[in-house]
Amino acid sequence: MKTKGAMRGFTLVEIIVTLVLLGTVAVMIAPYFTNAFRGQRQTQTYLVEAADLNKVMANIVREYERRVNLAANATNSSVDLAGLRTLIGLNGTQDNTFGRYMVVNNDYYLVNATDVNGTYLRVTIRNENRANERLTHYFTDK
Repeated sequence: MKTKGAMRGFTLVEIIVTLVLLGTVAVMIAPYFTNAFRGQRQTQTYLVEAADLNKVMANIVREYERRVNLAANATNSSVDLAGLRTLIGLNGTQDNTFGRYMVVNNDYYLVNATDVNGTYLRVTIRNENRANERLTHYFTDK
């Protein structure tokens, strides 16, 4: 007769119970991993859209700096804000050399009536998909 101490390995019942427990734990953990991956995709999309919006504003600023250099080399020392305003576009969706964006505000702005610094062009843009994320930049004609 064999003694109990000589038996090796697991019984079929032990293996089945272990597999059932592992399956139950896996089913309970799966939603957490799914939500984490979904959140990661949303974060990545948000970062890409924010980078695109910053790139559009950088392109607009680069065009403004080009116009500042032209004004400095010309006899007229005033920067062509009207031309820049036209290039940026009116309120609404724009798709041009600066990129794709929505113009929220593209108007002239005067700080006060005795402002000696001239006129400002206030430009506010946003992504089409995110209404609460905006970039605003002020350009001056001097």
